[in-house]
Amino acid sequence: MTKVTAALARKGHSRMTQGPIVLGQGETLMDRGEIIRDTILLALAERYERDRSQFVTLPRQTMDSPLAREVVAELRNDKHVEEQTRGVVRLTWRGYELYKSHTLSCA
Repeated sequence: MTKVTAALARKGHSRMTQGPIVLGQGETLMDRGEIIRDTILLALAERYERDRSQFVTLPRQTMDSPLAREVVAELRNDKHVEEQTRGVVRLTWRGYELYKSHTLSCA
């Protein structure tokens, strides 16, 4: 199970910490990318609901992963997140709508 928490960072930013993501039996790299995307979207959506202007600093462990960087790049290219600098992101309105539609379809 993946645990995501936010800790304080410099003003206007927050820090997201994430536990290890482990591949289960039969899980593919694509599944892992979706897990990473969903974990990032969840953390950003929680921050967005509290303060839409605040950026979240992704953990170095996450940004050291080529797959996680690819996921963030795809979210950025699709205009779901705004990236201030590498690993410092916030959800856009479009990203929040994606998150809401995804959570509604899973309910």
